[in-house]
Amino acid sequence: MRRNFFAALKEFMASAKGTRRTFVSLLLEQPESAAFMTIEDLAKAAGISAGMISRIIRELNFDGFAHFQKELRREVRKDVSPVARLKKPAAIQEELQDSFVKDQENLRNAALMNSEETLLKAATLAATAPSVHVLGFRSSYPLAFFIAHILEQMRDAVTLMDFSTGRLVEHLLAPQPNDLVIVVAYPRYLRSCILAAQEVKRAGSRLLAITDSLSSPLALCADVALVAPYEGTSYFNTLVGPFSVVNCFLAQTVKALGADNKERLERLTKAQDRWSLLIDSKDAWQLTLPED
Repeated sequence: MRRNFFAALKEFMASAKGTRRTFVSLLLEQPESAAFMTIEDLAKAAGISAGMISRIIRELNFDGFAHFQKELRREVRKDVSPVARLKKPAAIQEELQDSFVKDQENLRNAALMNSEETLLKAATLAATAPSVHVLGFRSSYPLAFFIAHILEQMRDAVTLMDFSTGRLVEHLLAPQPNDLVIVVAYPRYLRSCILAAQEVKRAGSRLLAITDSLSSPLALCADVALVAPYEGTSYFNTLVGPFSVVNCFLAQTVKALGADNKERLERLTKAQDRWSLLIDSKDAWQLTLPED
């Protein structure tokens, strides 16, 4: 089920009758509870048989109960508060291993979730758009900053949209038709971020979404969406999966720019050398603070 999970349930319910309507009503009214019930518990709560639940789940285009429950839990988690995500503290070594294992799983899934065609399309947009504007709030801001920083090394006309001064609407007037706006948003989605994406789409700009799934509110209004899992072992999102997809996208953009990218990098390097901006091997261990 690639569409929005609950939107699909509501669509199904519009024509459902009898036990089918009873079961879907339970899912819509008590999603947090239903997500962690066994099929027998759901059957008891809905007053129908487990076999009937299996039939309804297949009518909803799920492969089976396990697939359905996994998707329901994923959707429910998007609305769970950070406090509710906290689990019983584990031993330090156990927590360390769990975290590494989860991030490795996210990396594998990120590679499977994005086709070569989609990555090439995103890179082509970033290389050919007249201007590129990048937006990300809160924990998505590091991704947005990194994208803007690397793109600025590759090409002209790159802007990191900074709304810290409260001039949100004014900044949203900058993107023009055919410009590319890259928006990063992960659960729990910030309302202003989704509204900003809709605003630039209304102006005729192209929208590249970097988000968690093709059914996220950001992906649904985007021209292209790159997706990666974000679930970690604690209450906060992990950015390992998202950063891996961003790295791949930026590497493809370098290829799409070709000689233009090389020429800009050469100019950037010469400017950095003139300013002695970066530490090199000759003075790396000789820096000292001036005396008072």
